[in-house]
Amino acid sequence: MPTSWRLYALFFLSGLSALVYEIIWQRMLNLVFGVSTLSVSAVLAAFMGGLALGGFLFSAAADQAKRPLRLYALLEAGIAVSGLLVPAALVLFAGFYTALHHALEPGPWTGALLRFAGAALALGIPATLMGATLPVMGRLALREHGQLATTFSVLYAANTLGAVLGAALTGFFLLRLLGMQVTSWVAAGVNLLVAASACWMRESEPPAAARAKAETCSTGTSTGTLPLLLAALTGFGSMAFEVGWARILGILTSNSAYGFALILTVMLLGLGLGSLIQGWWRRGHADPWRWLALCQWLLAGVTMTVLPFFHVAPAWLDRWCDGSSAGAVFLGELLLTGGALFVPAILMGMSLPLLVAGTVRDPARFGISLGRIYSANTLGCVAGAFAAGFVLIPWLGIQNTMGLLIVLALTVGICAWPRATLPGRSWRWAALAVVILAVTGWQLPPPGIYLKSALPPSRQLLFY
Repeated sequence: MPTSWRLYALFFLSGLSALVYEIIWQRMLNLVFGVSTLSVSAVLAAFMGGLALGGFLFSAAADQAKRPLRLYALLEAGIAVSGLLVPAALVLFAGFYTALHHALEPGPWTGALLRFAGAALALGIPATLMGATLPVMGRLALREHGQLATTFSVLYAANTLGAVLGAALTGFFLLRLLGMQVTSWVAAGVNLLVAASACWMRESEPPAAARAKAETCSTGTSTGTLPLLLAALTGFGSMAFEVGWARILGILTSNSAYGFALILTVMLLGLGLGSLIQGWWRRGHADPWRWLALCQWLLAGVTMTVLPFFHVAPAWLDRWCDGSSAGAVFLGELLLTGGALFVPAILMGMSLPLLVAGTVRDPARFGISLGRIYSANTLGCVAGAFAAGFVLIPWLGIQNTMGLLIVLALTVGICAWPRATLPGRSWRWAALAVVILAVTGWQLPPPGIYLKSALPPSRQLLFY
């Protein structure tokens, strides 16, 4: 097996263990903090904030390390050790949190801040080390592969598809069969296996392709402000879209036990496949900014097309599930979730690699540029999950929130289009067409279509 594919295999296993940890830690922290929405969001923000911090702090070290493979092995070993210490840290913090809670009697938002602080203390070290693995592995893979854009696409896909397998194994099998403690040992064992394999692999010199100048695509040689802003906005939109679809599908599937697991699996699978598609697509297309804009506009268009059909989804699901077995009900929910999320998730999965391809030009600064974009995207994900759950949906409602996210995707495309290598002022005509699409598409779904369509005529919705 070529060395580059061995690296991708290691990163696949790293993504698998990361999702195992995330699910286990969420369960453990629920026992300490409770299972309120604010608690879940605080834990998610702490975990993803650690990923962003790790990507930022280790971005320069990835470029400067003389032996990045050894650094990667140390990071994976550190994840295993610090991950096994998380339960002990939670036990220590639980007593302190209880005493502090009784002394302060905090309100919901102050309590959420305390939960975030506790989650950050418990998960900070392993989450930061997980975030550091991407720029380091990116530097390693670039040495072997030599192509900037394809390197990140395959890495991102391998890690995400590993996360799909980790989420499915943990949610449906490992926790039920082994319990949280043994499952955490399994995850640590995977990290140690990856670390040992990295130590066993032979460090190689960069090939000529990796030492050559960066491939010519579009303007710019540094990360810049606009790419970081677009990375944050695409991360914000992807997580906010996921929360919005979770609420819509929750109405239709009655928040079944496996509903969120289905949404997470379909979303991650689409992200991974989108990244793979982008890596293949880039071989014959040299303008990533144009395709980034088109992906965002397609994301808006697909969402606008799918949303109006959800007023008939409850009736279809009732007919499908009427008198059916549990397996048939699960299949119906899977079809509904896949029909809503799969294509948008593929387009989201293509967007971040396209942004990296259009921004990262210098192989010598691959690690630091990749780390900054990844950190901005992850921070955008944190903000999107928080804003959608606590601000947009409660204040605007699901329908208006989805409309606002559609406008956000259109705006990202408009911002990316002028950087494409296009003749004349065609980008202005494209922007005008997008605005017309947004204005006409905004009124497509009738008001209250989702909540009302899920209720029988004899019932009235009081609160959701």
